[in-house]
Amino acid sequence: GELIEPEVQKVISIILARKVKSQDGSKETLHHLASSAIAPDGKIVAASEMTGTRLFDVNVEQLQVRRTSLPTEISSCPMRAMCFAGRMLLTATWHDHRILLLDCKDKTIITTFEEHLSPVTHLAAGGADHAEWLLSGDVAGAVKLWDLDALALHCSVP
Repeated sequence: GELIEPEVQKVISIILARKVKSQDGSKETLHHLASSAIAPDGKIVAASEMTGTRLFDVNVEQLQVRRTSLPTEISSCPMRAMCFAGRMLLTATWHDHRILLLDCKDKTIITTFEEHLSPVTHLAAGGADHAEWLLSGDVAGAVKLWDLDALALHCSVP
């Protein structure tokens, strides 16, 4: 049979660019995406590069993107991994082993998971509305399963 290509169309483009001073005092612009995630309903996009993390409300019907505020603990920190669990954003910080859980509606950090001993590189949410469970993995190979309803570690895989 004939191979049929899926129809793909770029609808909106979000560019991350911040001007930072280099060591010699000149300005340069960074465009290095570290991680990104899109909410299951497609209405929120999170993107991180090495100077911080941003959150955007997206309205595809009107082709609008609006940047929203974030707590400084997230906006000033690059993230290794991110994923959405319903209307919550889970982020794995670049420089340590923390996982931050953000309520995207209230823009508040609900909790911080610190049980990993190494930087977290993978996050995946699942269950009802992708909001019941979180699976996380770190650079040392540790895998942890979190109960997002109880906001607690459910089990670790050695």
